[in-house]
Amino acid sequence: MIDLIKKFIKKSFPFRRILITMPSRILFGNTISLTNNIKPYFNKTFFFKKSDYKKTLPSSNNSEIKNLGFKKIKYNLNPKLIKTISDKFEKYILNDSVSKFSTDNKSRYLDSPLRYIPEINDLEILWKKDAEDFYAGNYRVHSYNGWRIYSDSSYKEKNKKFLYSNYWHFDDLPKNLLKVFILLSDNVDKNSGATRVIDVSTSKKLTRTFKFVDYALPSISTRMVDEYVYSNNKINYFGGNKGDIYICNTPRCLHAATIPENGKIRDLIQLELLPS
Repeated sequence: MIDLIKKFIKKSFPFRRILITMPSRILFGNTISLTNNIKPYFNKTFFFKKSDYKKTLPSSNNSEIKNLGFKKIKYNLNPKLIKTISDKFEKYILNDSVSKFSTDNKSRYLDSPLRYIPEINDLEILWKKDAEDFYAGNYRVHSYNGWRIYSDSSYKEKNKKFLYSNYWHFDDLPKNLLKVFILLSDNVDKNSGATRVIDVSTSKKLTRTFKFVDYALPSISTRMVDEYVYSNNKINYFGGNKGDIYICNTPRCLHAATIPENGKIRDLIQLELLPS
């Protein structure tokens, strides 16, 4: 009897997810929790006097992130800086005492890379203005993470294995969270592990029309979302070279990892930003 109950709970999970996230789907056009959708409105940056209105108006840069949900920033600092960061990342991502393989051995994770690569903070000038515009004030770095993803034979297949979040999903985090992706590989594109992203408006449309069902039903969601975004040219790839940066509002944008082709890897450092 207990086994039957456990089996029922497991099988019913996707449908329970759909019911639980229905308010967010209808009201906000995403499938994160209602709490994470509402929480940012209680942040001080959402309440200001009329006299302060002009000070908090979005700049042109802010509009790009607010409206599209993401922005690319080309690396334009000293080449020696990004080389130092990349070289140190290479050293520590292969160090078993500080970096670990995932259970499927398809990725390695470096926890708190700032501890080993303090030069990461020297890159902040690249995204600081955009982050301050987005939050209409100050922000803080909530976390630092480092990733290396490897290839898998299923990259050729229509129904790819679920590896490192390579199915369409929203990050179930506060709606105003920004992720900063710092590429540490050259020639990153759709064939070598570039993250795929769908703009905010299209993400809402796909969610509210149930073309995106839920990450808990990955095969159905992947098929319907892929059909729409590829036929309507709505897919964006976070590609580029070492030092190039993408800022993305991942709780509002559908996104997914891409499996690199055989023999290719993709390295990146990821920061999470929140208002302070």
